[in-house]
Amino acid sequence: MTTRPSDPHLVRADFQPKARRSAESRPVPIRTALEQIRDMLPDNTRAEIVAGELIVYPPPTARHNRVSFRLMSQLDDELGSGKRGDRPRWLFLERPGIYLAEELRESEEKEYLEPDVAGWRIERAPTDLDQHTFWERPDWVCEVLSKNPSRDRKTKRGLYAAMEVPHYWMVEPRERWIDACNLPATHSVYKCERHAYRPTMRVEPFDGFELDLQRVFEVEPE
Repeated sequence: MTTRPSDPHLVRADFQPKARRSAESRPVPIRTALEQIRDMLPDNTRAEIVAGELIVYPPPTARHNRVSFRLMSQLDDELGSGKRGDRPRWLFLERPGIYLAEELRESEEKEYLEPDVAGWRIERAPTDLDQHTFWERPDWVCEVLSKNPSRDRKTKRGLYAAMEVPHYWMVEPRERWIDACNLPATHSVYKCERHAYRPTMRVEPFDGFELDLQRVFEVEPE
């Protein structure tokens, strides 16, 4: 059964089949249902479990993809396995599957998220890259906002904080700003700061170099 909510950019689906009369039968867990339908989804379709609900998103817009790609490319060039030839300090992945927490590995019902970009400091990064889903908690996640961003700004922000992800960015591709959120060591709520567009920017956790926002947002130099 599939329902269409007010947001036209996502489809909410209930893949829990009704239990049969047999005493041995039981509804399929959400995680199992997600794995079963993944091969049936169109290319570039995103599926997540948010607050216990399986949500399937349509492919993102071209602008969304461009901003996500150019941000990740720049970070990888500077800090990852990019063009500098230095020892990588970070591992960046595009749309990795991330389960809520390592200690919940045995649980069937859990959060499952696919951020647009995620980064791990190299000393604690996943080593098996021949897979799509990971249990290792990222050190930084980034969501490029859609036209209806409430899920990224409220629900997902709370989930990433619960995961104790130290840094969470929300990037607005049309208005060209970045909300950079940091999780204080003794708190469970992000402290966020909005960075309006300017040609370059230094912000945690990548404040060791200047992020070229002209390149990220494809702004013509004046």
